[in-house]
Parts: sequence; structure tokens; C-alpha cells
Amino acid sequence: MDPEVGNGCVQEDEELGWGKSLPVPSVQEIVRNDSLCVPERYIQERQNRPDYHSEVSYASSEIPVINMSLLANGDKDELRKFDIACKEWGFFQITNHGIAETVIHNMKDAIAAFFQLPFDEKKKYTMPANDVQGYGQGYVVSEQQKLDWSDVLFLVTLPPSVRNLKLWPVALPGFKESIDQYSTEIRKVTEEIFAKLSLLMGMDTDGLKMLHGEMKQATRMNYYPTCSRPELVLGVSPHSDASTITLLLQDDKITGLQIKHKDSWIPVKPIPDAIVVNIGDVAEVLSNGLYKSVEHRAVTNDKKARMSVATFVIPSEEVEIGPLESMVDDKQFPRMYRNMKYVDYLRHTLERKMDGKAHTEYLKLPLDTEFYPASLKLPVMDFSLASGDEDEQRKLDGACKESGFFQGCSSTILGRIQRVAEEVLAKLSLLMGMDKDGLKMLHREMKQAVRMNYYPTCSRPDLVHGVSPHSDACTITFLLLDDEITALQIKHKDK
Repeated sequence: MDPEVGNGCVQEDEELGWGKSLPVPSVQEIVRNDSLCVPERYIQERQNRPDYHSEVSYASSEIPVINMSLLANGDKDELRKFDIACKEWGFFQITNHGIAETVIHNMKDAIAAFFQLPFDEKKKYTMPANDVQGYGQGYVVSEQQKLDWSDVLFLVTLPPSVRNLKLWPVALPGFKESIDQYSTEIRKVTEEIFAKLSLLMGMDTDGLKMLHGEMKQATRMNYYPTCSRPELVLGVSPHSDASTITLLLQDDKITGLQIKHKDSWIPVKPIPDAIVVNIGDVAEVLSNGLYKSVEHRAVTNDKKARMSVATFVIPSEEVEIGPLESMVDDKQFPRMYRNMKYVDYLRHTLERKMDGKAHTEYLKLPLDTEFYPASLKLPVMDFSLASGDEDEQRKLDGACKESGFFQGCSSTILGRIQRVAEEVLAKLSLLMGMDKDGLKMLHREMKQAVRMNYYPTCSRPDLVHGVSPHSDACTITFLLLDDEITALQIKHKDK
């Protein structure tokens, strides 16, 4: 054994105390013994299975690509792209990141060498009963839950003082050296990303780095065997990451990662030697929801096994996470999340199965503060222009697609609502490929119903709703609001 000494101490026998995962069979061995076998416990419920026919593959090209060299050198356009990527996607790929090809290829070779070891050799590094480090599968908390079609080796890699080298295959030639080099280079990229995020969140460039205390990196090496029925299983279940950011090294030739964007699963096609970066739960909380920790998953295939390396960047366990003061405004951007010590949040996630965005929901404040920021105003349509103005028609089309809500102005709105309804229906008819009177004809004897609402004051508005969440059982609804009191809320992008 080659113990790692850091700060004068060896901690190779210490457990993290973050959580534990139940032991499960090796998927690699299942496939090796019978390549056609798909045990029942790995077959996902029908609603959770990947639908290869409905994947929005064309949207892969829209996933942002950030040039790290330009970003690091202060290019304003690249910083703007970076900001939008964090807000709108929560995922992006980085190129020109400065990590040498040899470092990347050596890391991939080291992982391949580990998973090619005989099973009896790999078993020496099995996750201990009360730890999440080691060889096995994480997030397994019951004998009944569905399992992922993958094997992992999970190790805390930085700082060296917290490594548990008993779980490192250090006898494997070049393994430790490859992880050392790769982890060091990833740390440099992380610090550059943190510097830009710090500026965007109103801090000095070292703000995020200082906030993290003794920042840690944990590396999850994933092996996804082939599966004879890939449409029935998942390589990794949908989840968001309990990190600040995650940096993923993909297989250059096989697509397996998918991200959830606008309710669709979008494959992330690999760019050779690029690194995929995603916003984690911690960054979402610190930014008060401005930056998005997005659900993602991995799918399998029946042709070739796939490997990947995910590096999770996390704060020191004792750091308290919560929205930064610079990201909170009581009127426009009210606090969306409560504060919590990071180790408590980490335990909350690691002691439960992967379950979409359930973990960040756990940190959210009660519903009365969960409204969309007032500065993000609804589109305003000028109905006096809508009959012929192309820009106004484009606005109408975008409003109906993106939010399903818009506001109307002009003196027409104070006249007969029927006339306005016919104008809106005419434009919707054209946008839906009909003659302009298509919707009107479809409605036959069109009816209108009027609901007049009175909302009394309430001494405990945090406990009640004026109207419960719902959608309207009509074609369109026109609402005349109070000019001075804001109360209507719409759900947009889960907010």
C-alpha cells in the first residue's frame, strides 16, 4: 500500500460519514455470465423508461459550448454565453480548457484498466457497509428499489488528506498518477469557472472559492455495460447533483448522457476531449434559483460498453449553504431556499435514491415565496397592431409557446371582449395552419362566461390560497387585474 500523507496525517481507513449504499450485484458480471439477461430489478417502471423515439436529438446542437480560453481572458461575449448557459440550460461543454490530451487519455486508460480487472480483484475495493466510497453502486437504500445498469468506482480525490487509499487500486500501474494529474487539472478549470460565477453573482473573483472553505473533489468512474434491452433500463436514474458544479469526461464516440430541458430528454453528443459542466444543487441555492441544477440521466445501448468520469466539486462539510445576499431582493427576488449545513444536505441526498429534483425541493421555502421574479414580466401585446404587424404576431406566437400568458393593451380591450377574442383566435388559427376563421368556425356558437373574484384580506396569507393551482377549461381566458395589487402567479419552468 502506498499511503498518501497530507497535512501530516494519513486517513486511509477513515469513512466519510456522508451515507451508505446497500451492496448489489455487479452489472458487468451479469452481462459477462449471460449477455441476454436483464433481471427484473433493473427493468424500470414504464413511465421511467427511455423513449428512443421521442428524444429531441436535434436540440443537442443547441447545448452551449464555451471556449474556456476566451472566457478566462475576459471576453465579454463568452461571459454572456456562459451566463445564459448557466441560467437557461444548467449544462454546457467546454473546449480549450487547458487540460493536455495526454492527461485526459491517461485518465480514460486508467478507468478502462480498472474495469478490465478480474471481478475478484475489483471486489477488494467494494464499498464498506457505512461508506459511499469504493466499488459498487451508489444511492441504493432498499431491497425493493429499481437498480441502474452500471457499476461505479467512487473516490474522494482532493484534498489528498481525505483520501481513503484502502479503496484505491494503487497496485494498478499508473492508476494513482493518472487520477492525481487529472484531478489537479480539473481543479484549475474549476477555479476559473468559480471566478466567473463569482463575478456574475456580485462577488469578488475569489468569492466562491473562499466560501467553500476546504473545497473537495469526489470522482465517480462509471462503467455502463451493453444491455440486450436498452429500452427497459437506465444507466443512471434521473437526478440533479449535490455539488456546486460537476465536470464530466465523456466517451468520445458513444452518446449516453441526457439532460432534461423544457420537459424533453436531450442527448449530449460528445465533443472529443471536451468537458461537460453542469450546475449543481449548491450553485442553484447560492444563486437563489438564478442558475439551474438540471435533471440528467444516462441511457445504455446494445452495441458497446461506455465509460465516463464525473468530478463533483463540493464545499467543506461545515459550510452553511443558502442564497447569497447579493442574489436576494425582497421585492423582486425573494429568498427561495433555507440555509443548511452542507454535510446535512449531502447526507440527505446520499441516504436516498436518485429522484429527479426532490433534494432541492427539500431546501425550498414554503410556497408563498415561490413566485416568478416580478422583473420577468409577461409579454405585452398591442391588439391595435396585432391584425397586421409581423413583429406583434411573432410576439403572440412566442408568448403562447413559452409561457401561455400575455397581457393586452389598447382601447379595444375596454370595449367588447368578443371582438378581442375573435382577433386573437384569428391569429392563433393562422399560426396553427388554418384559415383565419378556423378556430371561430370550430367553436360554432362561441360562448363567454364571466367570473368576478373578491379576495378578502387574510391575517395568515402564508397558510391560504386565493385560488388553488389549476389550468382553465376554456380556449383562452381574459383577466382584468387590480391595477395596484399583485396576486396572480403562473407556473413557468417549475417556478
